[in-house]
Amino acid sequence: MEGLEILLATLDNLKADELKRFKMFLGEKLVEGCDPIPGRSLETNNVTDIAKVMIRHYRCEKALEVTLLILKRTKQNNLADKLKQQLYQLSRIRPYLIKRTSRAVLRGLLDNLQAQSPPVISVGEAEEILQRSSVLQEQVTSLTDVVLKKGDKACGILLSLLKQLDSFLYQDLGL
Repeated sequence: MEGLEILLATLDNLKADELKRFKMFLGEKLVEGCDPIPGRSLETNNVTDIAKVMIRHYRCEKALEVTLLILKRTKQNNLADKLKQQLYQLSRIRPYLIKRTSRAVLRGLLDNLQAQSPPVISVGEAEEILQRSSVLQEQVTSLTDVVLKKGDKACGILLSLLKQLDSFLYQDLGL
């Protein structure tokens, strides 16, 4: 998903009063080096227009960063978590995940990915990951390769499972 699509999907989940509060925070200085958006630019209640203003004003990456910050400030934690998962794709954290995943967490990920409905990975894929090498880092590498090929939804499921299985690693990875 591209930055504008992610931003639109996030803002679409806000109710009218939440969107009003969100716009109020856009009028404040939230991130170092980024000026607030002038109030006259935010007179619309149209999510698409607000997203376009944010992208124009902040550029894409900063607009998403500001959105995440505002969601946290307004206690929209579920939406903030969802946005974080989309922003920090598995591919970005892959090198750290490979180095820091324990054997127990790997087994838990494999088991839970198979238990999803529909399964994210098959029994055969899980066995192949484990049999390909006895080195843990190579097994985690194989798992991430398989999941990355399956797309964003599979990556999101893996990250959700990681949060359940090893919340400390999940937090250390900045997720």
